[in-house]
Amino acid sequence: TLSGGQPVFGGTPLDRTLTRDTRRALLGVSYAATGKTSLLAEAELQEDEFPEDVARDTRSWRPAVGLVLESKTRLAARLLAGRRFLRPTDETLPAEERDYVEARLAWHFGPRTRLQLHLLNDVGFSAFDTQGRLPLLDQTSLELRLERGLGHGRELTVFALRLDQAGRAACRRRPA
Repeated sequence: TLSGGQPVFGGTPLDRTLTRDTRRALLGVSYAATGKTSLLAEAELQEDEFPEDVARDTRSWRPAVGLVLESKTRLAARLLAGRRFLRPTDETLPAEERDYVEARLAWHFGPRTRLQLHLLNDVGFSAFDTQGRLPLLDQTSLELRLERGLGHGRELTVFALRLDQAGRAACRRRPA
């Protein structure tokens, strides 16, 4: 519905809760342990600013470590695990922490066929107002792809994606 020309859902003005500016910086270091295996360390800094609702503004950082296996003929993988530390700029809200996991696997079945799996577990922002906590969602996505080269520069891709989101904070309903 619209209220004063602004989209509203469940009493929450969506322009206020969904308008966001994000700045990210990522630094990674990789060490080639063998010809096909590398050790990986990453650090990410992120600022999320909500121009219409500064109580949602958050700064976070995420250290993570993992490994990379490279192969064009069998199994290739990128596995990364860490922790995201979230600090709201509104000091009345508590800081929060979440697990971070990313896994990318690719199985090569011959020169033109591969099966890929991508798992990502991270955090996102809810469109709804919450009580006493940051409006965070635990997000887990799982994607499965089958890619088959057909020759002459053509490729067939079949994929499926599942996305699960769960909030930990109680939603606050505002009068419309």
